[in-house]
Amino acid sequence: MSERWPIPLHRIWLDVSLSSKDFSGDAIVHLLLHRLADLPNRTFSIVELDFSAQDLISTFTALHNGAKPEITEYTEDDYQRDRGSGMREAMRAGRTKGLAVGTDWPGEKVQVIPGRQNRSLEGWIKEYL
Repeated sequence: MSERWPIPLHRIWLDVSLSSKDFSGDAIVHLLLHRLADLPNRTFSIVELDFSAQDLISTFTALHNGAKPEITEYTEDDYQRDRGSGMREAMRAGRTKGLAVGTDWPGEKVQVIPGRQNRSLEGWIKEYL
């Protein structure tokens, strides 16, 4: 067994967000098989799909033959209120703000896995419409 193995799991940080189980599993296997030496003391964010509010608007508009979706304004006051409320509201606040200003994923963002074709935002939405 290599001197690099086993790696203490408490020294590997993976943030699995907005990712299917299949993608997350493929990403973890890819990291273990092809980037093992990179793992200790590093942070990786496994992100299958990263999109903005404008991406959502454009995709829904295209899927609905040019009809723009109804947009509900989410203000800074709404954000502050939700942040100070329960866990569900705080999660909503963070995700909604991320749609507006982008998400600062910690560490290295793993979004592309060689040999894997990712689904588009439109593909995900079509699946759930």
